[in-house]
Amino acid sequence: IHGAERNSRCARSVERLPTLCDPQNRRLLAACAYFQKAVRLLSAGSGPTEFAGEAVVNLAKTLEVLFPGQQSRDAVRQGLEAVGYEKDSIEEKFIPALLLRSHLDAAHVRMATLRADERRKLQIYVENVAIEFRDLLVRIVQSVTDGDFKIAVYRDERKPGDDISRILDGISEPSS
Repeated sequence: IHGAERNSRCARSVERLPTLCDPQNRRLLAACAYFQKAVRLLSAGSGPTEFAGEAVVNLAKTLEVLFPGQQSRDAVRQGLEAVGYEKDSIEEKFIPALLLRSHLDAAHVRMATLRADERRKLQIYVENVAIEFRDLLVRIVQSVTDGDFKIAVYRDERKPGDDISRILDGISEPSS
């Protein structure tokens, strides 16, 4: 990136901060964070598929936080259509992340390893789809900024004494 282009991109990013920081858009900010984790995992591995499972989990979370619903795949399909994606593109680029999420070793124990051809396909998918997810987030941020799209409302689901609190309360801190 040349200096002028970099400066222009930085300026656009700063202009979009109010959209990302608006409490009504908490889901959008969370989607950006999940996407960033996915990209970092893909770049941190010794090979492109070392953390592909964990990256796919974060890509799936990106979609699910943007487009919540009981039937997550249908909710994601409807949400992507609402921001202008064609059905074929949705099925080829985004739905595989939701399908792979439960079948790679990141979300569940999986003792069988991928064959070389499967690793290659996974590598190609995650490398190419990262660009698509980035473009999706850019599209949604712009649509929200322009008032053409509204992010689903987030309601804080934590209750005092919930499962997380009980589990963490049961963990003792090491004595010094």
